[in-house]
Amino acid sequence: MAEQTEFEKALVQELGLGPRVETDRILDRALTAFFSQHLGQKTEIQSKVISPIYLGKNALVLSATASGKTEAAVCPVSARILSQKENALCLYVAPTKALLNDLVRRLETPLKRLGLKLLLKHGDHDPPLEGKNFNFLFTTPESLDVLLCKGIRPLERIKHVIVDEIHQIYNQPRGFQLLFLLERLKLATKKPLQRIALSATVAQPSMLASWLKGSDEDLEIFSTEGKREITSEFLFVKNLQSLRTWFSSVPVKKVLVFANTRRKCEEIFLSLKGVNPYEAFVHYSTLEKPDREYVENRFKKSAYAACVATTTMELGVDIGSVDAVVLTDPPYSVSSFLQRIGRGGRRTAGTHCHLVTQNDREFLQHCALLRLAQEGALEASVRGYSYSVLVQQIFSCVASKPDHRILPEEVLNFCQTWAEYPNEVEAILNSLETRGYLTKEANWRSLRMGPKLSQLYNKAYIFSNIRDAGKGVPVFCRGRKLGILPLPRDVGNGDTILFAGRYWKVENVDESSIKVTPGSPVPNPLVPRWSTAGLETSDLVLQEIKRLLKGETEPQNVEQNVKDRLENIRRNYVGGRTDWDFLYRQKDGKHIYYTFLGGFSNKVLQLGFESGMEPPPEIHGRELRLISDLPLDFSSLPKINEIKELIGTNWKIFSDIAAKGPFFNLLPSELQKEETLSFLHYEAIEAVSKLVRPRLLRIDREL
Repeated sequence: MAEQTEFEKALVQELGLGPRVETDRILDRALTAFFSQHLGQKTEIQSKVISPIYLGKNALVLSATASGKTEAAVCPVSARILSQKENALCLYVAPTKALLNDLVRRLETPLKRLGLKLLLKHGDHDPPLEGKNFNFLFTTPESLDVLLCKGIRPLERIKHVIVDEIHQIYNQPRGFQLLFLLERLKLATKKPLQRIALSATVAQPSMLASWLKGSDEDLEIFSTEGKREITSEFLFVKNLQSLRTWFSSVPVKKVLVFANTRRKCEEIFLSLKGVNPYEAFVHYSTLEKPDREYVENRFKKSAYAACVATTTMELGVDIGSVDAVVLTDPPYSVSSFLQRIGRGGRRTAGTHCHLVTQNDREFLQHCALLRLAQEGALEASVRGYSYSVLVQQIFSCVASKPDHRILPEEVLNFCQTWAEYPNEVEAILNSLETRGYLTKEANWRSLRMGPKLSQLYNKAYIFSNIRDAGKGVPVFCRGRKLGILPLPRDVGNGDTILFAGRYWKVENVDESSIKVTPGSPVPNPLVPRWSTAGLETSDLVLQEIKRLLKGETEPQNVEQNVKDRLENIRRNYVGGRTDWDFLYRQKDGKHIYYTFLGGFSNKVLQLGFESGMEPPPEIHGRELRLISDLPLDFSSLPKINEIKELIGTNWKIFSDIAAKGPFFNLLPSELQKEETLSFLHYEAIEAVSKLVRPRLLRIDREL
């Protein structure tokens, strides 16, 4: 019998008719290690992506919460590592330390079955890497930056990169930081990277995939169409104390309560404290590691528990089973809404949530979020670019050199993948030199660390692109750091602070820290003044509120009392009328226009009226409405080209919209402008320019 040709061997193997090759056996081992407890059963997304990832494809994996995305990526990558002769390393990046801690607990056992080791590296867990034998490195963008700066040799083994919850950092400063870091990593390893990203469903998957690819191969998009049915219960309460009644009557053991701010978390915690049989906790990012872990473990072990959290619990932190999810504030976006309600009832086919509403605006926003989530509608984004993060990366690159010197072309090398950056490197370097962050060497082309950069480097301030990180006063209790808290300047001895669900009595205040001891409850404790700048309800949600008011849409799977409440609101506010574009109200000499256009469009309108009306009105644009001291003449609005010129001239009022990093102010003014303008929705500008004669409906109450 003639020997098979290579083509025939490949064909036989593809059809499954020949003997299995060694690489197939390795994948089988990995599948057994990860899925034996599930009797080998895989979810839909796992069935779709395991083979392509194992074959080396770059992949964007989109699927609902709790669908097994993590294992869908780690299982085939672990098989690839085992099948390669070289000692390859997989870099696993996640946006939060809490999520990384949870991932390590989940994945350590199946990886151990394969003889593979993992290592966790972030700000709260800092083991040495040198001399360690590990196959997976779990870290954050900031800790990866530190590792690259130190020139850690094990990083040279990285061939695979998995980015979890990428929608949390997509088009954000931390995401741009990761993109630059991966290019710097490639320059160090001189190897391509297999890039894999995991996310819940996003509005523009192809744009995200293109954004992440960098200088590597395109990412193939894998997604599942299946959606869990979303049902809800609305809780109509007069105040947060009313939640006590609900908790006393519901037959659930574990409740996750979401609030939009850390201050609100503390207020809800106070209202729930002492509700039997529940043990109440708070959880947010400012808590120190021991306090976060204490809350996570106690919640998991308690028979009855309520955990009040902000965005930290939107991600997959393991706190055990959650019987009910309560939203005390409507989130600002549909994506956040889906993340929150997806934390409950993971063992059921559908998703059920409890939506707390204290007024008509909260009720309408909850209804809008619910309806959009049921439709599968998500917010789109504009792909901007981040010169401010390039500043941070220049600082990191300088710090990574033993002599703290770089040549301009070294910066060009790690940013040349993107057309918008190389042409501006010289201007950025010149600006940093002028400001004293870099010093140009007289007889060389190199730049070295300047005195201002040296100060930042010594304080380790150059590795993060999180705005306002570390702002506040360190607070200590008996030598243990509780956190860095933004407290009022007049805090003094004897005051009581409410933080992390506990009362603390101030014993001593000095210039650098505050010392406290456990205190007793008081009526009006001091609560840290956390910043909420830049948090605005998305345009998509606001437009859906308008559609609800006009009766153009209805939330599905809601009880009759919700339908009745919505009908009453329509009757009370708009009298059931649909022949309007904006709502209008006068109060205290002010003219209020409810446009439902969002913060950006209302700021554009503000500019247009200030330019087109004579005399110009005193006007303020907010997410839902415009407030003016004069009636607004919409026929005075400039044409679209004039509006664009106005935006270019007045770009600074839009700077909060841009995803700018903390080093934004170190850019030349022209690049600050370019970065800001790159994030603006120009489709919205065209819509604003067409508002010549909007139909106004006068209302007599506050929305």
